[in-house]
Amino acid sequence: MPVHLEIAPGAFHAFDNIVEKAPISAKFFASERDHLWAALRSPAEDQPG
Repeated sequence: MPVHLEIAPGAFHAFDNIVEKAPISAKFFASERDHLWAALRSPAEDQPG
């Protein structure tokens, strides 16, 4: 299973839930969303035609 590690220097546990509007939280959420979306896509979507 592929793994992606996202490091947010200086961030504490659950920072993205506590300080939701901080730029680092938005960046972290976007990364989380993008990687989850990529993992859940159907392999058939990657096929041409």
